[in-house]
Amino acid sequence: MGSGSESVMPIHIRRTCNLLMFTALSFSSLAIAKQPSFTDCKLAEKSIDGLSNWAGVYDAYVRYTPMCDDGEIAEGFSDRIVHLLASNWNSLPELHRIVRHNARFKRFILKHIDATSDTDELKTIVEQSRLGCKFGSPPFCEQLYSAALAAMKDSEEIQVSRPN
Repeated sequence: MGSGSESVMPIHIRRTCNLLMFTALSFSSLAIAKQPSFTDCKLAEKSIDGLSNWAGVYDAYVRYTPMCDDGEIAEGFSDRIVHLLASNWNSLPELHRIVRHNARFKRFILKHIDATSDTDELKTIVEQSRLGCKFGSPPFCEQLYSAALAAMKDSEEIQVSRPN
């Protein structure tokens, strides 16, 4: 017999604790491994101008965010996203297929329709989304419309507040 000071944990509880610890460590190491480095952010900065379709934007989103979605890189994402929407509205079904399955990417797209973007391209998005979505997702078009309209309003407020 033991001294009574030892605590014996049943095997099923030890296994459960070990499994929980292993799972927690696995997820934390995945989260750490997935974070982009400073070098990745430099690559992101160089690669953004070359984004020419939604698959490329999604790939950059997966590789470089959230760490690299700041400053000039964020403005680059905004420029490319707004430009793709304004200049290639027919590619909207491709974008919708991606955002339909990834709510975070959808928020990323909507966030980057902002006042740093070209005002004429924002106007084009407003006009195109107001004319309707021929691919079958009016709610998504309404969100694009609202984001572009808000960005235009923010852009006007920024211009008004600048001293002459």
